[in-house]
Amino acid sequence: MHLRKIMLALFFGSSLTAAAQGPTYTVEPGQRVNDVLQPADYFLYPDFSNGEVHFKDGYISRARLNYSFSEAALQFIAPKGDTLVLANEEKIQLVAVGKDTFYFHQGFLQQIARVGDTRLLLRQYLKIHDVSRVGGYGANETGAMDQTTRYNANNQVRELVLTSRLTIMRQQDLFLWAPDDEAPVPASRKELERRQPKRKSDIAAYLKERKVDFSQLQPVLRLMQHLQQAKPE
Repeated sequence: MHLRKIMLALFFGSSLTAAAQGPTYTVEPGQRVNDVLQPADYFLYPDFSNGEVHFKDGYISRARLNYSFSEAALQFIAPKGDTLVLANEEKIQLVAVGKDTFYFHQGFLQQIARVGDTRLLLRQYLKIHDVSRVGGYGANETGAMDQTTRYNANNQVRELVLTSRLTIMRQQDLFLWAPDDEAPVPASRKELERRQPKRKSDIAAYLKERKVDFSQLQPVLRLMQHLQQAKPE
């Protein structure tokens, strides 16, 4: 079966967000995806860990959980040993795995930092960056695929021997979320100041000395950590 048809059948689009790029993987013709991406590249944690799923009605379910980059979802180990994706997400208040907390809005978002009642949330997923045929001297003969496709191929597809060069990257989307928000919003200076009006002068002073790209996790995280220590006006 044609690689492009296989991949397109297994992708789904992403929303426009403050987005950064994590690790990038290149699968060459003659290789399988699983030759390049190791099990650790598909999951946030090295192993499935004990966690709690808190539902909006107060019920708490306990399970061994892990976050899947290929599914952009939390998975759990069922009693029979199967790996399944959490369902009925709209009924979930939050999910706690170790010291990490996840919320659901069009996918699971991991809380990275918090200033007052404003949370910095992160969504990570594997995304197809490029599919191309390899010509003479290793040159690419075709252009990039749709930049909004995510990679969530199943194990069977991961074992196929590719005839084209496939580039996969881990996308990182950043959001801000406060109690009055109907939904998380893409991270930006404007949105942070709207949610932290008493810290506007601290934000301005910090950004005057340092350039912060709000699509990049580490610079935004450092800004949030600075605001955690600063006293509101």
